[in-house]
Amino acid sequence: MTSRTGRFSKASLPYACQVGAAVLALCSNAVILCALFLGVRHWWLAVPLLVMTLTANVSPVQVAWTKEINPPDQGGISLATLNAASYFCVAIVSCIAGALLEVFPPEVFDGVKIYGLNSYRLYFAFATIALIPGAIAIFGLRETAP
Repeated sequence: MTSRTGRFSKASLPYACQVGAAVLALCSNAVILCALFLGVRHWWLAVPLLVMTLTANVSPVQVAWTKEINPPDQGGISLATLNAASYFCVAIVSCIAGALLEVFPPEVFDGVKIYGLNSYRLYFAFATIALIPGAIAIFGLRETAP
């Protein structure tokens, strides 16, 4: 990730962003999961949620990287595949999250479902475990810097 002069290479920025986002998302999920199991209720839990929000927005980096590693004449299909895969994964994970939250029946107040602590423990345990293969796989991506 460094050039011969020891400075950060501009070409390795997409790789560094992907790795950093994966590690930050995994750590943030782990912090929230630990807080849920330990019963911690504090304002600072907003920080890992904010970090998860920021690391989920690496789409511009993915687009740049996809264009860089694919031949120019295949750029359109590679970006379309990336986009379709992203939406497909969001759809699947949303269905799984909903099913996991329903494992422990919510309380209903005025027609609004209020999920309990166990529902969120189960969901964040799933989210943390689901992030681990992605965080490991990200290190297998090839560096495109010269």
